[in-house]
Amino acid sequence: MQNPRCISCTEVKEAHLCENCCKESVCDPDPCKNNGVCSPIDNGYSCSCSPGYLGENCDGKLNCKSYQ
Repeated sequence: MQNPRCISCTEVKEAHLCENCCKESVCDPDPCKNNGVCSPIDNGYSCSCSPGYLGENCDGKLNCKSYQ
């Protein structure tokens, strides 16, 4: 059984071809809150926030009144 936090090189964007390669996913467990989508990037991860949320981990609620 494969470690659920382990992803293979073929699953990593622009990864080198290698044998028995294993890299932990920075998106497991998912750091993004409020249904944000986590994407691995070179130096960590990036969250794409759901409408109405903002911040590095989508944990800030957007105050729409301040934009009117």
